[in-house]
Amino acid sequence: MNRIESIMKPLTWFMALLVVAVVAGCSSGSSSSAALSSAKAITAYSLAGTTGTINESAKTITVAKPFGTDVTALVATFTTTGSGVTVGTSVQNSGTTPKNFSSPVVYTVTAADGTTINYTVTVTVASASAKAIAAYSIAGVAATVDETTRTIALTLPSGTNVTAQKATFTTTGVSVNVGAAVQQSTVTANDFSSPVAYTVTAGDASTATYTVTVTVTSSTATTVLPGAGTSPTAISSSPTNGDINVPTSTNSTIAAVNNTVTGKLVTATFSEKMMSGTVTPVGVFTLRDDTAASGVSGTVTMNTAGTVATFTPSAALTPAHIYTATISTAAHTFAADAAISKTVAWSFTTGSVAATGQAPVDLLSVLANNFVILAQVNGITDVPTSAITGNIGVSSTAGGTAIGVPCAEMTGTIYSPDAGGPSCATIDATLLTTAVSDMGTASVEAAGRTQLVPVTGLGAGDISGMTLTPGVYTWSTFVLINSGAPSGDATGVTLDCKGDSNAVFIFQSSQYLTLGSGAKVNLIGSCQAKNIFWSLSTDATLSSTSVFNGTILTATQVVMQSGAALHGRALAHTWVTLISNTVGQ
Repeated sequence: MNRIESIMKPLTWFMALLVVAVVAGCSSGSSSSAALSSAKAITAYSLAGTTGTINESAKTITVAKPFGTDVTALVATFTTTGSGVTVGTSVQNSGTTPKNFSSPVVYTVTAADGTTINYTVTVTVASASAKAIAAYSIAGVAATVDETTRTIALTLPSGTNVTAQKATFTTTGVSVNVGAAVQQSTVTANDFSSPVAYTVTAGDASTATYTVTVTVTSSTATTVLPGAGTSPTAISSSPTNGDINVPTSTNSTIAAVNNTVTGKLVTATFSEKMMSGTVTPVGVFTLRDDTAASGVSGTVTMNTAGTVATFTPSAALTPAHIYTATISTAAHTFAADAAISKTVAWSFTTGSVAATGQAPVDLLSVLANNFVILAQVNGITDVPTSAITGNIGVSSTAGGTAIGVPCAEMTGTIYSPDAGGPSCATIDATLLTTAVSDMGTASVEAAGRTQLVPVTGLGAGDISGMTLTPGVYTWSTFVLINSGAPSGDATGVTLDCKGDSNAVFIFQSSQYLTLGSGAKVNLIGSCQAKNIFWSLSTDATLSSTSVFNGTILTATQVVMQSGAALHGRALAHTWVTLISNTVGQ
């Protein structure tokens, strides 16, 4: 008996200490859990390009689709502040997972701290009799749609050729025709020299006709410059798109713009181009009347940024008189014209221009260590087999287990924060911490870039089929690049650097980017993928077999669907999802 007691006493003490240790461990775990985020909202949601309406207080999402839409296998694109989203027990990946929306679907969002919230998504399909044109635009200019009179009107800038314009539109009907020609949004061109009748056919075969009238702004519009003592007004040298955008040009002559000058002009300024750089006008900028031989000459100076040329006359101009301005290689004089009602033209010749444009976004250690894929909060998922050239890494609380890329798919290095990564991974938590910090710095820089003349809302977010020149482009909407453009390399969007291999493109969107199935971001004119940057507030989806050139900096995730290729970098705050993709510079 004494022998048993001598064994039991130490065992009892050991069990007591074990209980204390377990309790202490649970207490420590609770403290750690309390520090985790409870955020679990769905902040954006769309189905096949149709944006849903989120009622945050009711936790409901509604999406309206055209008549005839098959809702049994729609793929949702969404962003969330949570750590994961499920429908029942099925994990949902934005831009990837198809669902049947024949009845409401409940999405469960889980926060980092394990708490959950439910959102109910309801999809409605327009009735068989629906036949409205809900939205309409041409060349990024939104039209006014009058549903009562079924008229659509819009005004395009002076100089626009309206004989072959492609309209962007949405409809609740099943088809749209102009005469016998079937109309496809962003694809079908029409001659808008006279009103065009669009016939919308509903599911029940009833029709509605909308008349589209396009007006082009008159080229004789005048610009009145201020008198002495007031701030000068910028004189636009191009009536169509603001200032000149010429990466490289010699003796470029810009189309004349009619202007009226009144008051005592002390200083007149005009913007030379959209991009920053060095611009040297040739000759003297003067105001003169071609019918008079005498007058007071003036000179041109440039600001230190090389972006604004300033003309300063050597004497005050006579109030209420009209003058003609010319910049050329030969000096001119000017004199007053007493005919107050006369309207004259401003003619600008840029002379020799060598503009450098925007500087690339500084990726710091991300570039130095050639990270082509980097994720911070969650990780990298992969459905084999992908081919990755370059280095990848994850800096996540989940550690190396958040890296789902097999070693065999890599031509480069996998960096892991701990030993939980793939067997071939290099463990370097310090390097990853620096890289994700630099990724955040680069994201802020890209989002904050500006230029002399902003390009905002181009195409109302749909830039399919467009050819763009270097600069900064900004949208408050999503950005869509689909494959509705002409076949071949023109499918998608084309970036043209005009022979300047250092030209930089920066695209900024406060929502998401979708590159449609088979669509491409094409590069011509010596453009390089390393000089193209996308700054996104939500996610980027590269649909199946699409081809993307550039660096993606997103506050959420990058989703690559089956067969998509990325020539650039996927830098994401949350997830990077791969499905049999090609990634590399």
